[in-house]
Amino acid sequence: NFPKIEMIGGDSVEQPEFAGEFHVFANPTLLAFFDGKEYLRKSKFVAIPVLKAELSRLYEMMFS
Repeated sequence: NFPKIEMIGGDSVEQPEFAGEFHVFANPTLLAFFDGKEYLRKSKFVAIPVLKAELSRLYEMMFS
């Protein structure tokens, strides 16, 4: 749904430096960056329709 977004996965247990750098204290945590700035952070229970709506809004602002 978002072809211009690159998805990168990380495991905070296997890569604790990743968790420290991005201040991730719960799993799962989803971070969305646009132009190098964090615009969205969701942790634990993430409602997919809500996440999709928020990403759609940001996507439209950045790429329209």
